Amino acid sequence: MTAESTSYPEFVRSTAMTAELTKQRIPVTPIPVTGPDGVETAVRLTRAGAVTAIMCPSDLRQLAVLRGLRSAGLSAPNDVSVSGCDGIMPGLDLMGLTTLRLPVNELARRTIDLMGRLVGEHPPPPSLNSA
Repeated sequence: MTAESTSYPEFVRSTAMTAELTKQRIPVTPIPVTGPDGVETAVRLTRAGAVTAIMCPSDLRQLAVLRGLRSAGLSAPNDVSVSGCDGIMPGLDLMGLTTLRLPVNELARRTIDLMGRLVGEHPPPPSLNSA
């Protein structure tokens, strides 16, 4: 769980991931992230066999976890599954990494539409509606 003060987008993602998994009755072991990463805790839990998957709230955090696992002599997917979230880094598919790609164009369109309605403006231009 990324602290809100560390990264608000990661805080929102990790909170949503935890809520949905808990709702589905899937056991969750939150790893507190208040600084640059929670890699040491993730490695320790993996080494102890306490986790089977690590869901990172960003692709950058996923890469940090993978580096930490490698440094500790562990690997994904052999020792633990690791996923990222945002899908904005070019080439992730070429590296064989798993990530949840956020629909950035759709989110931008909806944000502009909402902002327009809040200030009483017109809907977004057609170029954004067709994205």
